[in-house]
Amino acid sequence: IKNFIREYLAQKYGGDGSNVPITLGPSGETVNMGAFLWGLSWCESNWTPSAVNAYSGASGLFQYMPATWQSTAIERLGGVFGTDVWDYQAQTRVTEWKVRADGGNNVNAWDCYNNGGWTLGAQSW
Repeated sequence: IKNFIREYLAQKYGGDGSNVPITLGPSGETVNMGAFLWGLSWCESNWTPSAVNAYSGASGLFQYMPATWQSTAIERLGGVFGTDVWDYQAQTRVTEWKVRADGGNNVNAWDCYNNGGWTLGAQSW
C-alpha cells in the first residue's frame, strides 16, 4: 500500500512521491500528502483493504460509507477510479481527490482526521 501511494503521488505530482505538500481542512495546516494518506489509512483500517466497521458499514482502506462510495467513486467521478470499494488503489485515488481543494477539501469526513489519529500512522511514512 505504501509503495502504491508513493507511485501514485509521483505519477501525479512528480518527484518520488514521498514529499507532496497539501493544505488540509479549515485549519489550513500544510502536511505531506503521502504521510497523510498513509496515516489516515492506518487509523481507519489498520492498512486492511478488506476492513468493515460492523456498526456503521464503512468499508475498505479509508472506511467509506456505502452511499458515499457510491456517489463519489461511481456517480460523481464517473467510475474513473474504479467502482469496487475493496480496491485499495481506487480508495487511495478517491481519497487523494477528496482532500484536495478541487475535491471539496473534505478531510472532516474522517474521524481519524478530526481526532488527529492519522498523525500516529503517519510517523512511519
